[in-house]
Amino acid sequence: MIRLALVAITLAALGFPLPLRAQGTETYTARLGWVPTTPTDRPNVTGKGSATATLAGRKLTVSGAFEGLAAPATIARLHRGIARGARGAAIGDLMVTQAASGKLSGSVDLTAEQVEALKQGKLYVQLHTAKGDLARARLAYTDSFQGVKDLAARVDLLEKQSIPQLANELLSQLKDRESQYEKRIAGAGQDLQSIPQRYIEEMRLRRQVSVDEGLYTNLKGKFAEAQLAEKSTTPDLSILDTAVAPLHPSKNTAPRLMAMAILGGLGAAIALALLLDMIDRRIRYSEQVTNELGLAIAAAIPRFPKGGVSARSPEQVAHLVESFRTLRMHVRHASEPPITIAISSPSPGDGKSFVAANLAMSFADAGFRTVLVDGDTRRGMVHEVFGLGMGSGLTEYLSGRVDFSQVVHETTHDRLSLVPCGTRQPHSPELLTSAALPRLVAELKQRYEVVVFDTPPLAAGVDAYAIATALNNLLVVLRIGKTERRMAAAKLLLVDRLPINILGAVLNGVNLKGEFDYYGYASGYAFTEDVVESESTAVQVT
Repeated sequence: MIRLALVAITLAALGFPLPLRAQGTETYTARLGWVPTTPTDRPNVTGKGSATATLAGRKLTVSGAFEGLAAPATIARLHRGIARGARGAAIGDLMVTQAASGKLSGSVDLTAEQVEALKQGKLYVQLHTAKGDLARARLAYTDSFQGVKDLAARVDLLEKQSIPQLANELLSQLKDRESQYEKRIAGAGQDLQSIPQRYIEEMRLRRQVSVDEGLYTNLKGKFAEAQLAEKSTTPDLSILDTAVAPLHPSKNTAPRLMAMAILGGLGAAIALALLLDMIDRRIRYSEQVTNELGLAIAAAIPRFPKGGVSARSPEQVAHLVESFRTLRMHVRHASEPPITIAISSPSPGDGKSFVAANLAMSFADAGFRTVLVDGDTRRGMVHEVFGLGMGSGLTEYLSGRVDFSQVVHETTHDRLSLVPCGTRQPHSPELLTSAALPRLVAELKQRYEVVVFDTPPLAAGVDAYAIATALNNLLVVLRIGKTERRMAAAKLLLVDRLPINILGAVLNGVNLKGEFDYYGYASGYAFTEDVVESESTAVQVT
């Protein structure tokens, strides 16, 4: 860029106004004058002449004639200035001088940057001219004169806007070309750096080709030798007889395969049964009650059809009666008289109300004055079993609205009274934990020999725990195939922390087969009177 500026300044000093267009041809003619800058230039400093500068596209042509400026040093100095601005172009290509005749001629092809530099040189020429005109105008006029103002504004425009703008454009172009050249240089450098590796790889591949060619030639020769040996060798074997496919198997493996399949199926079935038994969370066996829960089995109540115990089936009635006789004997000898017992279960649907009602009737049949209290103040339905209405019950007595005589109701069964649950109230659990419940229990113990409470499930809340604490005795009902072991263990763990005596567990819904076959009773070994009595006393509560 500096060299192009030198070209422009040199031509401007000579008085060449250069065109700004890059296309077309324009020619300018101007007087030439030389101004000496060093003492060596003082000889022969006067003279005159004319010169023509032509810019056609990117081709710059300079021609002229000198009179009185034929000094070789002057021509050579002008020649070197133009040559330096042409970015290293040969002097002979740019300009040819004839010192004897004082003629100047030459041409050079410029690049786009050089053309822009010449444009900037023209601006410098305009700036120089404007400054000269401004200086001459200031000699004749003041700064307030309009012509002086216009010249000053033109000089300011050229110095602060036109020339810097053109210089910035040229600088931007040069930077773009510089980045392009750097990319090309970087690419060329990478190519040069990869040449040794490519050469090494080429030599390796050449050696590999040479080795593969030798190996191929060797194998081809050996293959030809093998073919020749095969054709020239006489076989040592001959076929005497052809093979015949057998019509029957040499060994029958079907029985062994069938036996293996049967044994495998049995093994898989046993393994599956054991796996299902391990992952089953419900109570299935008596050992789970005694070993895992730590409860003694008080009685086992057989499983009956969905419709309940049929009066036409003496065997069903006998099994039911005998099971509750066994439970009655266990409870009677496990607690001190008067007998007070709470009957509950870990979860709903285990049959606690069924056990409570039938156990109370069994004690009444044995001649004990018995009272059955429906302590399930949330969902108690024992009164419907005996055909009684809701009436005043436990909640009314505990809340103090009625006295003792109004909550005890006689049933159709001899020596058996019933205390219903009473009206259901949101705060009934608080009533069960109040001091009124122990007073009720004490009153019942004074008037009856056996007090049986049907309580809510242990999972329902604190109701069952409060009633069992007031009675001191608890009987747990577990339904085989339904009650979950982990839930029962968790609820019994809380019971162990309270002053409650667990009398044992009643297994309900027992299928009297297999392991539970020994919990059954001999068929056909009951009196007719027992059967008749059972028909009027046995109750199925679901």
